Amino acid sequence: AACERAVPMADIAVFVDPLDGTREFVEGRLGNVQSLVGIAVDGRAVAGAVGLPFPEEGGEPQVLYALVGAGSGALGRGVNSV
Repeated sequence: AACERAVPMADIAVFVDPLDGTREFVEGRLGNVQSLVGIAVDGRAVAGAVGLPFPEEGGEPQVLYALVGAGSGALGRGVNSV
């Protein structure tokens, strides 16, 4: 099970790349574009998510995520948990 504890806001860092694959986006290669979010506590990565907003071949958008101590998963139609 995940460890639950209060963490001071000053110890949390959130990293966001809202458009990873800028060149691909500009060139119209949307299947190669993603959004990234990472969370660190005390300088150590604890969680992350990757959003795939433009799936190829008309698929549904997907989100893959992971949390240290709790595992990983996926959201979106037609995805299996990872």
